Amino acid sequence: MDLPNIAVIIVDTLRRDSISPYSNEASTPNFKNLSEISSVSFRAYSSSTWTVPAHASLWTGDLPSVHGVHQRRSIKDFQLFGAMNKVLEKRLPLVLKEKGYNTVGISTNPHLSFKSGFESGFNHFTYLDPQLKSSGIRNQEEEFISKYGSLKGIVRKSVTKLDFNELRKYRELYGQLKSLREVTKYPKNKGSMMMMNIIEDSHMETPFFLFINLMEMHEPYSLKEMRRVNFNSIMRNYLDHSGIGSDIVDEIRKNYIDETKVVDSFIGSFMDFLKRNGTFDNTLIVLTSDHGQDLFENGFYGHGVFPSEEVLRIPLFVKAPKGLKQVKFEGFQNLKDIYHYLSGVDEGLEPDILNNAHNISESFGSFHDLSGIPEDALNDIERTVSVVHSGEVRGTVDRSTNRLIDLREINTYKQVTSEKHRDEVLNIYREFYNE
Repeated sequence: MDLPNIAVIIVDTLRRDSISPYSNEASTPNFKNLSEISSVSFRAYSSSTWTVPAHASLWTGDLPSVHGVHQRRSIKDFQLFGAMNKVLEKRLPLVLKEKGYNTVGISTNPHLSFKSGFESGFNHFTYLDPQLKSSGIRNQEEEFISKYGSLKGIVRKSVTKLDFNELRKYRELYGQLKSLREVTKYPKNKGSMMMMNIIEDSHMETPFFLFINLMEMHEPYSLKEMRRVNFNSIMRNYLDHSGIGSDIVDEIRKNYIDETKVVDSFIGSFMDFLKRNGTFDNTLIVLTSDHGQDLFENGFYGHGVFPSEEVLRIPLFVKAPKGLKQVKFEGFQNLKDIYHYLSGVDEGLEPDILNNAHNISESFGSFHDLSGIPEDALNDIERTVSVVHSGEVRGTVDRSTNRLIDLREINTYKQVTSEKHRDEVLNIYREFYNE
């Protein structure tokens, strides 16, 4: 059979309830258009709670506990890049490259960039810098914030010491930063405009495997928010967000929804591009997310720690290429299953691979450095858990004790499994882990 083109679009941090057809209130016409020609899953889940372990599952077809690319108390964030070297021979871009695909990756995510390990297997890989760190100016700004805490801190220090030199330096820096942000539209646009320009100018040899990662849905969502919310403080104080007022919460939620319109525009432009160059009909499109986002529903802002439904449950669209039947979604889908589905492309694609009777997702605590947090709170946050879904039943199992736990005691997270489902959840868990 002739190999179809493949486009995998990961919209980082995208909640499924923020777009069509999952929400009737969403203003996302291009997502709606895609859904009308695609199979849409309403029970898709990520393999984990943040980018690195989730993408490693997409790349390998395994849960984090198998591929090993996940955080521990002593290994956080960018320290995980070396772990990708352990799964070099198996990763999806390399598998498809060996099948004859021209593999192309475009990312606006620093975790999916050169030297992170995720670029291996691509014929061409492009990383776009949405945070302007490559200019050096963002690094200078972070040094100021780290030193003084805020613009008020700079002013206070300058006035107290009667030395306005630092204030002058920051003013010059801010002017340069503002000019750059006006060009890139950061943070409302985190690289999608630049990415679409690159795609429009490309002449990809077919069959192609195109991987796209968009960061628009990832915090921060506005310059005002960046000034008002101290993210470092938030990430080190999970259990108390009393300093974030309701006005800021409302602003963040509104700005999050506004970002869906930016992504929706990109989706429309991308589909138009495929149609103009005659590759739309023969392109398999998989659109999903690596995880969602807590927007204070569970007392938490962000992702990467607590395995809430808002973080784990993700959108999933699959548009089949011409000549192949659309997938019929049944049961549960997991991000890792996409690997097995796409790696069988030369054998005609097996849709049942995407269907499971149950779902397992994993969390290994925080991906942030949590030094300074009290030990009792740290023990809760760093707890390794597996989340089991079966029908409408959900349970969270503490991996250290293999017991069902109630995460309401941790950050007011809502557990929906009742006592009568305890044995069902634990039996699925034990069978899955061969215990």
